[in-house]
Amino acid sequence: MIPSFVSLTLDIRHSSNEVLSKIDAAIQAEAERIAKDESERGCTLEWTMDSDAPAAVFHPDTIAAVKSAATSAVGADGWVEIWSGAGHDRCAPSVS
Repeated sequence: MIPSFVSLTLDIRHSSNEVLSKIDAAIQAEAERIAKDESERGCTLEWTMDSDAPAAVFHPDTIAAVKSAATSAVGADGWVEIWSGAGHDRCAPSVS
């Protein structure tokens, strides 16, 4: 069975707005290329931006406090650093 419609949501995160824009452009260009060049039966692509939030920049002291708490809770090898930018993460803690 081949679907007649597919919907995809993509959440791109990075600490740099410039890098976010480059990643978005590269993904969109590759998706358009695939739709045009690799579709055996013809495929169209519609790209829409549902929401756009700038990169969240956290104060270095906040980052250090979270790292310290994570290390205290689970040890230095028990956590990994990630980039975040979701609305609930960007609130008051990100204000420098």
